[in-house]
Amino acid sequence: MINVAEIIQDPDFCKPYTLYRKTTVLVGGRPRTSEKDIQRSGVIIAATSKDLLQVPEGDRVKGIIAVYDTEDLLVTNEKGTSDNVDWNGERYRLFQLWPRKANGFYKALGERIAGD
Repeated sequence: MINVAEIIQDPDFCKPYTLYRKTTVLVGGRPRTSEKDIQRSGVIIAATSKDLLQVPEGDRVKGIIAVYDTEDLLVTNEKGTSDNVDWNGERYRLFQLWPRKANGFYKALGERIAGD
């Protein structure tokens, strides 16, 4: 297998970005959500038509980005909610994930959050 982590972390390609990760804990029987901002670096580009063909919705009106990182990225599941990414002053919610750990990276698609 080819490990592409070196390419994703190459200064010619990667740029710093902020990842927002939410955690929820029960306090007095009620959920309380907090958000932590994490400084990361990776490759973020506009999603291609090939990327969009791989998601069930396929057709999106909002802006979509593809995020490549060597560290884990999370999407909503039974354990928690999706990470958010700040890129070029816009905030995106990750909605599709391809964990390619064997190849040294994670790929996720993010949808621009309108109104934020």
